[in-house]
Amino acid sequence: MSSNVLALDDSDTDEGGDNGRVEVMVIRSADGTKSTFSIPLSSTTLNNLKDTINKDPNLGPLNREQQRIFHLGRELKTGKRSLQSLGIGKFNVFSVHLHSLRPKTYELGDDDDDSDGEVEVSGGGEKRQS
Repeated sequence: MSSNVLALDDSDTDEGGDNGRVEVMVIRSADGTKSTFSIPLSSTTLNNLKDTINKDPNLGPLNREQQRIFHLGRELKTGKRSLQSLGIGKFNVFSVHLHSLRPKTYELGDDDDDSDGEVEVSGGGEKRQS
């Protein structure tokens, strides 16, 4: 579980330098993976954050439609509103939780030594008949 600080490109904003930038930690609820993003709260929208999560090597790839973002127990749904207007930073809390709607994938491996028709499913630890 590594944590990288990535800067969100704010070249389209009026803010210059690091003014108004904060570090927002995104924690994936399924496995506790964390990534930290340095972003300007007032000009970054929820959709911008979701796009950044999609590009992140630790959390992504994960399309916007597959992401549910929670802050202080409340789901953030309005993608065009700024993170500041959605309450990020309220009570000095700069972390959000990511719930993924992407189904868990399993890798099927065929054990060459086994010729009894069983296929082992990695991830679940169970065996299924093929």
